[in-house]
Amino acid sequence: GMTLARTMRHLKMDVKVFDRAHDRHAQANRGLGLWDNSQLCLRSIGMAPFLDSHARFVPPAAYRSVDGTWLSRCSNTPKNQRRVACVEQAQLLSVLEHGISGNDSIHVEWGKQVVAVDETSKPDSVVL
Repeated sequence: GMTLARTMRHLKMDVKVFDRAHDRHAQANRGLGLWDNSQLCLRSIGMAPFLDSHARFVPPAAYRSVDGTWLSRCSNTPKNQRRVACVEQAQLLSVLEHGISGNDSIHVEWGKQVVAVDETSKPDSVVL
């Protein structure tokens, strides 16, 4: 949701996000593995500086059987050695909410959820 909101803001649209969580710290922080398409999406909306400075790039997982036989693995190419960008969820959500510069914040209404939507005659707006 926050990636969609940042994309809309990147396209110069006004955005307001409603989140059921009471605040941005309500969820436990965890690591996220971002694959190619996720990275492309984030880079296309101006988040390249975040990925370049905060992500740890690792090869994708490979799997062996109990006896050591390879079950699945990617080919050993330069691209595959830096395939997955690992980031902390809290850091990613923060930069999506506030922007790279920190002063392009998306308005988030914490502790709220959308229960109904009324489409208006204006094609570019929705009343909640």
